[in-house]
Amino acid sequence: MGIGLRAGALAALAAAGGRAPARADALARGGLSRAWPFVVERATDEIWVAAQLAGEVDWAERDRACALLAAEVDGLGLVHVAVVDRLSEPRRHRLMLGRLAAGQHELRLRYLDERTPPGAGRVEVGEVLIGAAPAGSPLHRRLSHAPVLRAPASVLASDLPVLLYAAEGADKIGDWLEYTVIYTNEDSRDEPIGLANLLSRWGRTVDIEYIYRVWLDAEGRVLATSYQAEGHEDMPFAGVYGLGCHPELWVATANGMVGDAAPGADTLRLALMPADDVMPGAPDRPREWYMLAEPWIYELMVKEMRREEFADGSPKVEAPSLLETPAPGDPTDFVYVAVELGEFRDGHPAVGLRLADGSESWNDRGQMDADTLDRSGWQQVAVELPPGLGPGELAELVVASRQGTFRLLSVGPAVVLDRATLRPRVVADRQRADARLETGMSWTRALAANEGQR
Repeated sequence: MGIGLRAGALAALAAAGGRAPARADALARGGLSRAWPFVVERATDEIWVAAQLAGEVDWAERDRACALLAAEVDGLGLVHVAVVDRLSEPRRHRLMLGRLAAGQHELRLRYLDERTPPGAGRVEVGEVLIGAAPAGSPLHRRLSHAPVLRAPASVLASDLPVLLYAAEGADKIGDWLEYTVIYTNEDSRDEPIGLANLLSRWGRTVDIEYIYRVWLDAEGRVLATSYQAEGHEDMPFAGVYGLGCHPELWVATANGMVGDAAPGADTLRLALMPADDVMPGAPDRPREWYMLAEPWIYELMVKEMRREEFADGSPKVEAPSLLETPAPGDPTDFVYVAVELGEFRDGHPAVGLRLADGSESWNDRGQMDADTLDRSGWQQVAVELPPGLGPGELAELVVASRQGTFRLLSVGPAVVLDRATLRPRVVADRQRADARLETGMSWTRALAANEGQR
């Protein structure tokens, strides 16, 4: 990090990836901005920024959900930054600037009054790092093909793309890189049963979607591309490239599919820098692992769910929650469980929690027509519990086959959400199971007495 780049007052970033002294500057309405000079030594470098930001915002309230900044280079607005972090919880926002000409440049962060929700206030800027990934490095390879995401202004209150991660592998075409985005919410489920099935099948209300894949030859040349279009259809990318060589994709559907042509409306330009941890081509963990690594995503998920409404104006969160109805209760009244299956063909697995009083709760609510795990590999489900469950009331974690045969490879982590912070806490670590389950069979794991405490 920081290789091949010097930055005026941030000269400590040169060569070894050092850090500039931390400082806090406020950006606010009225066009206030803050600038950092820097020098690009090689035009082939991929330039990135990591800025610690927090604001007078709260994702729980639509009118003050976030503040929008523009990241400008040499007076040109390159990308946008949505600050969703409250002043008490600053976070490092990482973004790509792409390739710039060798020489002197200036990065400027500017508060965008007219596009920021009306109730949001100032943004405090702490430590800012500017870095360069040199050609030939693994980071350069991962950054140079990462997509830029164009999104409608509505994402400033709902379905905001907040994290991008890469996976890498190889097939008969060549080596490939695949990029997946995490959105704060999925708006495509607009009735109670659909939302309940989203939780029972996917174990979250955030949306996690692969959006772009590129195949490379041994010299790093592009052999083929694809993106996930409407209807989950893979299409070759035929759009424009920005920031030097980054494919630009437009959010096209309510469930996170993308397109490679501009829809015509004014959009935000989000250049999220991929997470440091790369998913292997044969996944060794669930996709939701990135939500545990970045626990603030769960917090945003809860806050958005609590203020979301169905098309008829009724709230998406049932209060008080009734387990016998399909409408989900508060997200803090669920256990989120990761499961790895193998040899799955056609069946109905179910995941449940047995409580200390002997009662049970299941992800499919005991109904064969409910959505549930439906393939081999890592997946996550959510199991709704009685509201306000007290400490020590989770007794056993159970995986059962209601129909069909499959191999249960691993179970966990299982997490609950803290009712104060809305952030995840692991109540059961990942455990290898390697059990073949046939119809009517189950696998059970006892939970420690304190694992229900929140």
